[in-house]
Amino acid sequence: MNNVNLTGRLRNDPEFMKSQQNVSIVNFIIAVQRKYNKEEVDFFRCCAYKAAADYINQYIKKGDKIAIEGRLQSRTYENKDKKITNIVEVLVDSVELISKVRNQQQIAKEYEEYKEFENTIDVSPDDLPF
Repeated sequence: MNNVNLTGRLRNDPEFMKSQQNVSIVNFIIAVQRKYNKEEVDFFRCCAYKAAADYINQYIKKGDKIAIEGRLQSRTYENKDKKITNIVEVLVDSVELISKVRNQQQIAKEYEEYKEFENTIDVSPDDLPF
């Protein structure tokens, strides 16, 4: 049985492309913390096609935490130096976005929106049902 389930963060932004047959393809690397030693991290090369690739390309960026389900695949290719290279990667069947990375600008914007909302609430003790 060849099943892989991983939860981790994207090491870099996904690399999106279209095949000659117009099939969406995305490649990315997921960083997964080890169960018993959170300071150690394993990196897994991943590849997704079609709808999963479109979803990843549109919604998932560097640092986002995701869960993926798929299977391992080994393949051989010729690199730029004309050397044969063997790799093992996860072929992603499904992906779930767990949490987005928020930068300081996003946090500041959310805080300003909250402050604007907070100032619009006008509740007096007479309005409360208790």
